[in-house]
Amino acid sequence: MTDTPPEIEQMVRRRIMERSSEERFMMGVSMFEAAREMILASIPSDLPEAERRVRFFQRVYADSPLANDEKVLSAIRNYRKPETPGV
Repeated sequence: MTDTPPEIEQMVRRRIMERSSEERFMMGVSMFEAAREMILASIPSDLPEAERRVRFFQRVYADSPLANDEKVLSAIRNYRKPETPGV
């Protein structure tokens, strides 16, 4: 369901498509980062980092069968960031 009139929807689409590929890409990056921050803010901060990663994954991929796949969740819990050489 949408409450946006078709002519407004077309105008918005036209304006977005008038932007460069780089601008549209950066808009997508910005929207993803905003969504990421909202999801992270909704996860209790007192949870261990590994559990926060699992909860984040489950929220993002809630409609996927992988969201509750124990093998996947175990891999997320056990993930360790690679060390950056020289830092």
